[in-house]
Amino acid sequence: SGAVQVDFFSGATMLMDETTEVHLVSAWEAECSRGKVTMHVPPPAIGFRLILPGMKVVDLGTEFGVEVDGADSSLHVFDGEVEAHVPGSQMQIIREGESLATSERRSPVSGEATPEHFPSAEKFGRRIASFHKQKSDQWWASMKPVRSDRRMLGCYLFKQWDDDRWDRLVNNFTLPKDRSRSGSAVGTRWVEGRWPTKAAMEFKSPGDRVRINLGDGLYEGLTMAGWIRIDRLRKYNAILLSDGYEDGEPHWQVDQSGRLMFSVSYWRSPSAEGRQFKSYRQNQIYYSPPLLVVGSRRWHHIAVAFDSSTGEAVQYFDGKEVSRERSEHHQAGRKVMFGSCEIGNWGSPLKGVPFPVRNLNGRVDEFLIYQEPLSGDEIANLYQLGIPI
Repeated sequence: SGAVQVDFFSGATMLMDETTEVHLVSAWEAECSRGKVTMHVPPPAIGFRLILPGMKVVDLGTEFGVEVDGADSSLHVFDGEVEAHVPGSQMQIIREGESLATSERRSPVSGEATPEHFPSAEKFGRRIASFHKQKSDQWWASMKPVRSDRRMLGCYLFKQWDDDRWDRLVNNFTLPKDRSRSGSAVGTRWVEGRWPTKAAMEFKSPGDRVRINLGDGLYEGLTMAGWIRIDRLRKYNAILLSDGYEDGEPHWQVDQSGRLMFSVSYWRSPSAEGRQFKSYRQNQIYYSPPLLVVGSRRWHHIAVAFDSSTGEAVQYFDGKEVSRERSEHHQAGRKVMFGSCEIGNWGSPLKGVPFPVRNLNGRVDEFLIYQEPLSGDEIANLYQLGIPI
């Protein structure tokens, strides 16, 4: 069953359950046509009006509840006092512990307030806590087959076990367990994630990062997928960057316009035909359209799947494909590797590179790394499993 809390700009707060029908008129007025509502109106919101069938309630700084059933309305004051305006009757002051009921069939009837029959902050808090716990339990159960995927290299869910002794440990949750690929948090701090009972890692300062080492394996492709929240954008903003950006290593970041920017570093060497030139780095770079907006405080699921045999990179945003490109610099037979990497920063910027400071300013909640490109349906499924509340 659902429960809703509405915070008005006037300062008033409304609690209602799933059966209630309310029309929000302004910061100072609402209309209730069905169900139960509890209002908390602090001093800055005195004068807030709630319109019911057969009654207008003007608050004088209080907490009260109303119930509407067809043409019948009732008002119950739990604290303070309110004005009750009933057509054809004089305005009445209803005080703490009192109630007033109106009906088309009879005159207004006074009585005692029954706060136990209305939504309360305590009940609302318990329902919300129960809902979030249920969401977390469902998400954790649904992630077991994801964690067991043989293609998974690193599974960082930003969750700590009860017996973890160091909060700098970022567990790798692949199954079977591989502690060698667990991460180390440097400077970052644990914060609330996509929902209140889910943790995430916050990146703010230029030193914040999560260091991981995925070894020197060579792969035919990769997929990276995660949930992020962007709070600020600089020229380049790291999602995952390999330390030295060596031959075959990936970089994934967000540029200043909010585009996802994926690249792979490859070295070009002199050809066997005798063309003489110095070896040099030739990056395969892929961009999405502008997607990420600063200041929205919204969580988004992002993913990139790269096939090194074709040079094609596909990027995804909230489960949907947003770009598909093949690099003009692609050469067959070149594989990808990870080695030492950082989530949210760049550990060893190249000498002389422009904008070496590329730390992320925001939050990361769940980051998955695969050794193969996943399909669009698989990316959409990852998105569905983790949609925030």
